[in-house]
Amino acid sequence: MIIDCHFHVDETMLSLEKMIDGMDAIGVDKTVLIPPMNETMFEVDSIYQHNLQRLFRFLILNAPKLGFKIYESLVNDNCLKLYGNSYKIFPKPNNDIVASAINRFPDRFLGWAAVNPMLPESIEEVESFLNKQNFIGVKAHPFMHGYSINALDQVAAICEALEKPMIIHLSSEKDSYKYLPEKYSKLN
Repeated sequence: MIIDCHFHVDETMLSLEKMIDGMDAIGVDKTVLIPPMNETMFEVDSIYQHNLQRLFRFLILNAPKLGFKIYESLVNDNCLKLYGNSYKIFPKPNNDIVASAINRFPDRFLGWAAVNPMLPESIEEVESFLNKQNFIGVKAHPFMHGYSINALDQVAAICEALEKPMIIHLSSEKDSYKYLPEKYSKLN
């Protein structure tokens, strides 16, 4: 079985039906969905954008101090600023979008419950979604929501207790990739 483990669902860009057609065409059995974190970004097939993305990746890998400084500058005033445009970041991810997609196509989609631990109700909501069928774990985005990795302590403890994994888009906070695995040794 082939599972695509990371896709931000946004039907204004791609309907679920067309997504399934694409999955079938390349042999993907299931996709794990994540709610959108920001306003729709229509990607243009642009050599400029492609080369800019390659430059960012090169700098992050080969000149991390400079690369991460540029990377961190992309988020300001609750907006993602990219390619000369500004996209509003959603403070509270809408996990209902993922639940709806799973309900429509339970044999094709799984879900990550997204969390912003800076919103107390978000933590309660995530625990509720983790108890729903086809939700496999938690997606966290410290970079977009602007918090330190240790803000995920309560969420990590819940995931560890429920034996659910976390997928995290880390920021440039020093050694952030080590924090949760060292503190929660049974966390997947």
